[in-house]
Amino acid sequence: MGEGVVAFDFDGVLAVKPTMTGPAWSRLKGHERAARQQRLLDHYLTAEPLLRPEGKFHVITARKATSDVVDVSMSWLRRHYPDQILGVHFLSKARTIDNVVNFKAKMLHELGAEHFTEDNKTVLRGLSVYGVPAQLWFWKSGMIQPVKYEGGLK
Repeated sequence: MGEGVVAFDFDGVLAVKPTMTGPAWSRLKGHERAARQQRLLDHYLTAEPLLRPEGKFHVITARKATSDVVDVSMSWLRRHYPDQILGVHFLSKARTIDNVVNFKAKMLHELGAEHFTEDNKTVLRGLSVYGVPAQLWFWKSGMIQPVKYEGGLK
């Protein structure tokens, strides 16, 4: 991808995405939320790595910036990408598509990122509309290399 600041999404790009089934978070009771959160943390700790980038990079993730999520995420990154991580940036707001796009756009601007790889085309479309400075790349499991995002949702 060339020189300059490079950033990657976490889930679905660097690590296998968690698959959570069942009722929406808002419908869960306290103990059900705690159980789902624990399953998510277990996944974050044991997820298989996906894309194997070379060089140093930033991670911009919609994972929540809670201490347990940050600790598990950092441990996983140190194990799978030792000495490559320049910074990890976690979402601190509710995880809505608008919040995710705004957060990632803000981080890309602040970092002066020249390249960003994402697996969610809705997020990529939002970033392209937002006018981020980074060249946007789409990647999903099974691809050999990311492809330049040209727009659209297909």
